[in-house]
Amino acid sequence: MNDDVLIRPWCQRSKIQSWRGTLNLGSLTPKTLRVNIFSAKSSKRWSYMGRPPRLQFEGALYHIYARGNRRERIAHTDRDYRILERYAIDAALKTGVQLRAWYPMPNHMHIIVETPLGNISKYMQMWLSRYARYYNKTYAKLGHLFQGRFGSRLIEKESYLKELIRYVHLQRLRAKDPKSIDVFCDRYSSHRFYIGETCPPEIAAWIEPMIHLFGEDIDQARKNYASFLSDGIENGNWEDFYKPKDDILGSDDFVTKMEITKNKLEGAIKIPDWRRSQLLVKLMAIAADAFGVTIEDLKSKSQCREITHFRQAICFHGRQNGLDNADLARSLQRSQPAVSAMVRLAEQNAPVEIAKLKMALHLNLGSLTPMTF
Repeated sequence: MNDDVLIRPWCQRSKIQSWRGTLNLGSLTPKTLRVNIFSAKSSKRWSYMGRPPRLQFEGALYHIYARGNRRERIAHTDRDYRILERYAIDAALKTGVQLRAWYPMPNHMHIIVETPLGNISKYMQMWLSRYARYYNKTYAKLGHLFQGRFGSRLIEKESYLKELIRYVHLQRLRAKDPKSIDVFCDRYSSHRFYIGETCPPEIAAWIEPMIHLFGEDIDQARKNYASFLSDGIENGNWEDFYKPKDDILGSDDFVTKMEITKNKLEGAIKIPDWRRSQLLVKLMAIAADAFGVTIEDLKSKSQCREITHFRQAICFHGRQNGLDNADLARSLQRSQPAVSAMVRLAEQNAPVEIAKLKMALHLNLGSLTPMTF
């Protein structure tokens, strides 16, 4: 029997959402089906799980990969590849991210990124959204250019960095269809800087330390790198990079430590009400003392730039440590959209205030970790 189910919107209410649909079961008479969802009285509640938080911290090293939507191409011409690389570098310079290696493919991109400020998501959003706007405008396209959320693996430097550099720079040799690889892939990969091309001044500090992994003398290091790359064509140890479920690569101790931290981050979303109240009181009191103002000043309707920056720093640290927009909105007597805007603008407008409040929280409450500040 071929079931044909058609669900049509029926009505929407503030507390209960109802749907009516027509259920056709072969030769049976169509019947009306009404389902209440998100109702306290419903025996079967529909729920949606948000994406788990990405593990971000200062000094983290990632293997990042972004694929074109439906595995379609993200670059066609020399200009596309050049702009893709230029935008990646521009976003890194603006966000403080350090690009260690990269290799563009016709329908995806591999990069190795280190984040001194723990802001990989901000970097990727700035880079990919800017390039997607360029691509859609150039080719008169609409919709998403990249497929879903970008992929990332957290990497232990000591165990995997050299092998990962080799893995990224040898992408061409692992393509399923070598004929599909453009000549521009090598032209705009970081491999050219490893083998001798002069790095632009703004990225030299990112690449040269990676070259020196292969030797102290720069010329000998380049030769060692070339030899290491050649050995990897037949003997490279890349099995770990193909494991789709492994988002942390490193020694057992490193993986265990990162898993514990990740679990704390995921748990930070479910802070009990009484605990959130305590955290809010502490956050507001410490912020007021650190900035030399009163809590009433922070809650006031003042649009003074200095006070606004104080509020942005409070919202930034609140969200970083498991509080949501509703919690912060109540404490600051602002709307939730206003809090969301403050979080978004905090790093751009109030970096000094963020650093000052971070130090004050550390001095008053110890290590800054989710659920505990």
